[in-house]
This record gives sequence, C-alpha cells and structure tokens, in this order.
Amino acid sequence: MSAAIPTQISQCSSSRAQSVHKTQHVCRHKLSCRRHSVVCNVKKNNQPDPVMKGLKELASFLAPTVAVITGSVDDSAASSSSSSSSKRSSAKAAASAASDDWRSPVYTIVAANLAVYALVHLLHLLPAGLLQLGLGKAFGWWQVLTSGLMTLGFEHLAEVTFFTYTFGRLVERAHGAAGLWAAYLGGVLGANALALWMFPAKAVGSAAVASAGALGLCVAGLVWPRAHRKPLEVACLAPLVWMACVARFAGLGPALVVDGVRVGHLVHAVGAVMGGSLVAGVFALVDWVAAKAEAERLEKERQEAAARRAERGAADGEAVAEVLGAAAKAAGQIAKKLL
Repeated sequence: MSAAIPTQISQCSSSRAQSVHKTQHVCRHKLSCRRHSVVCNVKKNNQPDPVMKGLKELASFLAPTVAVITGSVDDSAASSSSSSSSKRSSAKAAASAASDDWRSPVYTIVAANLAVYALVHLLHLLPAGLLQLGLGKAFGWWQVLTSGLMTLGFEHLAEVTFFTYTFGRLVERAHGAAGLWAAYLGGVLGANALALWMFPAKAVGSAAVASAGALGLCVAGLVWPRAHRKPLEVACLAPLVWMACVARFAGLGPALVVDGVRVGHLVHAVGAVMGGSLVAGVFALVDWVAAKAEAERLEKERQEAAARRAERGAADGEAVAEVLGAAAKAAGQIAKKLL
C-alpha cells in the first residue's frame, strides 16, 4: 500500500507535466498561427489594389492629353478674349473714324453743292445766272466763288460729288483740311481767272465751274503726287476727269475762237489744271521745307548726343586717370615701406 502511493503520485505528476507541456505546445501553436495571420494580413495590405493600380496607370496615360486640352482651352480662351478686345477696339476706332469722316470738309463742299442745286433747280428760289460766272456785261464779282458751287443738273451734281470725294480725300489725307480747301478753290479760281482774262469783253454766256474745282483736286491730289510712283493710275483716271470737265463747258466753245478753231470749252479746264498745279507746287514747297527742318532737327539732336557722349567719355577718362594715379601713389608708398 505504501509502495503504491508513490507510484500514483509519480504518475499524477507525470500526467500533470504532460498536460502542462501539451497546453504550452497548443499555446505556442496558436501564437505562431496568430503571428502568421498578422504577417499575412500585413503583406496583403501592403500589396497594391489592382483597381487602384489600373486607375493610376490610366491617369498617367491621360495626363499629357489633358494638359494639351487644357492648354488649348486656355489658348482659345485667351485668343477669344484678345479677339473680343480687338473687336471692341476696332469698333471704337471705326466709330471715331466715322465721326471724323463726317467732319471732313469734303462733306461741306458736297453739301454746299447740293444746297445750291436745290435752291436753283428744284425750288427755283435763285436764278442760275446770278451764281454762275457770267461773261461780258453779266459778270459779278461774287460769281468768282459762287460759280464753284454751281452744277447744270443732277447728272452734273453726281459727277462732281464723286470726283470731289474721290480726289478730295487724297488731298485731305496728305495735306489736311486746309490743303483740301486750297486745292478746290485753286481749281475754281484758276479756271475763272483764265476765263476772265482770255474771253473777250463782248463774249456772251455763263459757266458752272464746280467741275473745275474737282479737276483742281485731281491735279493736286493725284496727277503730280503719283505721276512718278503710279503712272498707270494717273493715266487711267486723269483723262476721265479732264474729259468730264471739258464736256461741262461745251456751250462756251464759240465764245473763243483761235485760228478758226473753237477753244472756249477748254479755257476753264486749262485754268483748273493751272490752279491745281500751282497748289501742288505750294504743297511740294511746304513738304520740302518741313523735311529740311526735320532733317536739321535730327542732325542737331545727333550732334548733341555725340557731344554728351564725348563729355561722358572725357569724364570717365579723368576718373580712370585719377584712380590710376592714386593706385600708383599707393604702390609707391607700399614699395618705400617694404624697402
């Protein structure tokens, strides 16, 4: 009995030890499994998601295209804004040009011709002989100017309006409003002056001299300024204006006969050419004087600039000489101390 008790005790202790060992083994196994699952989860979490990977690749592929599209959109927006601003500026410029166009003296001349035509031919408030240049005893001093606004009819008015606007704008662009008035009056006064000088005192008739003013504009604005630059343009337009002007004085042909040839219809046209040429000569003289004055001004500015550069060069030379002298003096003093 006493021998069996130790045996039972040893068996109980051994079985307890085995159960403890088994429990420890099971715990270690569970712990290792748990660690393995954690590591697997970490690895799984570290692996990239295929959906996200695909989206990233798609974004990287489409990035250049999107940049180009956005750049083109920005460029188009900028171009549209610049075009809209340019359109607004061009609209403002057109509006200002239109307002300036209405202030042109060409419209004043055309309006005066139209008013005289309405008073004489439509309303019959003024007699034509009172305003036209009368020859012989029918002459009045005011007719020297009023005849330049007279036309023979609507066809003549349309013709004068066309020529006045076409060649008047050329003169106005080159010499301003004063030049336009000078050229028109030069043609009118030249035609009337030559007619009064050449037609005999017993001559009978009258003349509407608006065409002479248009011819003066043609000579001063087209013939002389463009004869050497655009001779074909002058050859095409000048004869047309000349023939139209001569045709309006056809009734004065018998008023002056030279060697049996009627030349009365040429007097006003020749006088308009002479007056327009005189005005063109004045324009050329004024342009030459202005160009000479501008050249002298530019030469004076160039000389002044050269003098300023020379003064700056002399001042710089003096400064350099002073610096070199001071450096030489300092070097001499240092050499004395060293020696």
